[in-house]
Amino acid sequence: MPGQLFIRPSLSVNERVEWLYQTQGDAPVSGELTDMTQLNRLQTYAADAEVILLVPGEMVICLPAALPLMVKAKLNKKMLKALPYQIEEQIIGPVEDLHWTVISFKSPYYLLGISQQQLQQWQTLFIEGLLPLHRIIPDSFCLPVAPDEGWSLLYDNQRCIVRQHEYRGLVLKAGWLVQLAGYDQVPVDVYGNEFSATPPARWQHKVRGETLDILAYHSLHSHVNLLEKPLRIAGKQTLPGWRIVPGIAAAGLLAICIGLLLSGQNYWQQAARLEEKNIRLYQALTHTQKKISNPRFHLMQRLKSKADHSPHSDFRQVMLKIAEARNLHPEVTISRLRYSAADNLLQLTAEGKEWEAFSTLLNAQPVYQQSVTGGNKSSLLHE
Repeated sequence: MPGQLFIRPSLSVNERVEWLYQTQGDAPVSGELTDMTQLNRLQTYAADAEVILLVPGEMVICLPAALPLMVKAKLNKKMLKALPYQIEEQIIGPVEDLHWTVISFKSPYYLLGISQQQLQQWQTLFIEGLLPLHRIIPDSFCLPVAPDEGWSLLYDNQRCIVRQHEYRGLVLKAGWLVQLAGYDQVPVDVYGNEFSATPPARWQHKVRGETLDILAYHSLHSHVNLLEKPLRIAGKQTLPGWRIVPGIAAAGLLAICIGLLLSGQNYWQQAARLEEKNIRLYQALTHTQKKISNPRFHLMQRLKSKADHSPHSDFRQVMLKIAEARNLHPEVTISRLRYSAADNLLQLTAEGKEWEAFSTLLNAQPVYQQSVTGGNKSSLLHE
């Protein structure tokens, strides 16, 4: 990953939280939050980083356990689950109330226990803050293992963080430091800036620096992780009850598409019927059985271009009026159209649901002298 984001809460969730973001080759960035509920402010740093939670060592217990195994027996999953019950007499409360992590896979088997409730609370805070979480490490396991069976010590705000060996770490109150200093049988490497007293003979200042900087650096070399698997945030948080929204939206979109499809199909059916009626009208006017495309256009062009030159009639005007009336009432079908040049007589028979309105419209034209109606048909005469 391009960087690491270290988050270090206090013993109480409602107390301040330190954080440190570092990438290779860039200057680290650090700051503080009022409490753990403000984790969402670190989303920018956590987007492409490994997020490591450094928790107070007081929140975990570290105990060795033993199993009656053969020398060559291997530790399997069933044995791992049985390990906590080998130390249940050493803890207060049910074994099931603690989340156990095995950090040593050879006898004696060292186990780290932490409250299931506390672990779940941290994960919930990260989910609500939309932050991933890759590792949870107690700060008592963030110091290096001292050589020659020595200890590593970091004095931190009235707390003494001690790493005794690879599989044991603890936190002592500051008052115990005097007694610890009197115990000069073990060499101690001291880290940090806060230890200002003169160290005993076998104590030596190893590294000076800020507490979080030291813990963050050495945590990268620690194999301890209280988290069984990384907590990943895939995009934005889904609010409760919102999982069905995509399904409802898809169903609604499908219904709209089906409605549009049916509406379009109905439109094209109506257009096809109107096209067929215009073809029949064209055939009636031209006395042919020829079918053409876009008959409405051909009808209008024919009526506009072919005028009746007889001084006694205006056949062109009559046909234009019929075409206009037909366009206003598309449901009307002109079933018969006959013109006698000898008698100068035009007979038109129309039928359909709108035949009365169609007939009334034509009767209002001055070119019509007579109208005979009956049933659902209208016969109009022009003289």
